[in-house]
Amino acid sequence: MKIVIKQTNELTGTNPLFVDKIVEEFMVYLMDDNGRPLSCEIAYGKAAKNDIVNGMLLEHFIPTNWENNKNVFNVKDIIEEVSYDEYMELAKI
Repeated sequence: MKIVIKQTNELTGTNPLFVDKIVEEFMVYLMDDNGRPLSCEIAYGKAAKNDIVNGMLLEHFIPTNWENNKNVFNVKDIIEEVSYDEYMELAKI
């Protein structure tokens, strides 16, 4: 299984107090071993994205015998992130 994160939008504030404020929109997928999505959650902002990813890691990926397996646990093999620019290039195809 794998976690795939796609940044799908950049939202800009319209209120005069928040005109320069940008909030990213993310789709966070839990994928099976064949590349099919098992679930998808939408997150607004990096903190919300990180909370969803951490929850998925805890629920689906952390070994039950953590003390004996923490040295071989590698998050980089589990998480794949697609930037907004990469997502827009993929959307053109």
